[in-house]
Amino acid sequence: MASGPDNHGRHDARLVVCKPMNQTEQILSQLRDVQLPPAPEGAPVWLMMANLIMLLLVLTGLGYRRYRRRNQWRRDTLFRVQQARSEKPAVALLTLAKLLRQILIHRHHDIPGNAQSWLHTLDEAFGTDWFTQAEGRLFGDALYQPQQPSEEELQAVCSRLEQLIRKLPTRVPRTPEHTSAGTLP
Repeated sequence: MASGPDNHGRHDARLVVCKPMNQTEQILSQLRDVQLPPAPEGAPVWLMMANLIMLLLVLTGLGYRRYRRRNQWRRDTLFRVQQARSEKPAVALLTLAKLLRQILIHRHHDIPGNAQSWLHTLDEAFGTDWFTQAEGRLFGDALYQPQQPSEEELQAVCSRLEQLIRKLPTRVPRTPEHTSAGTLP
């Protein structure tokens, strides 16, 4: 008769004496070791491509929105020049002179007091000599003369102003005296 694992009738010294477990030990014995979750599977290629396309669409939309905002003043100004084309030459010339003044104020130019300085300032702002040497002289002393331009002259002036406005840079150059502490350059 075998009385133990070695079949010699002796008791094995390695036997553990079992004592009754209390409830806490019983709960702890049921716990398993912490196991890491399985490694995630790679995302499908089509999903990554869809995300890239969405990112590109969002960035393109933001870029277009920024472009539209930065050029809003130009579109408004060109629209006002178009409106001046349909007015009487005397009224249109005055409207265009006010528009030029607003452009220079917006672009941080000082507005001189006399007509010749005004024309030189316009030439400097637009990078041309059209105001002092050509039809742009209408915005100087000729603005206050009783003889007004013809319809054809007005159309030519409007066309040239549209060209000059389109050539102006979008960003307004800031000089140190026009930059305040709370604004970005």
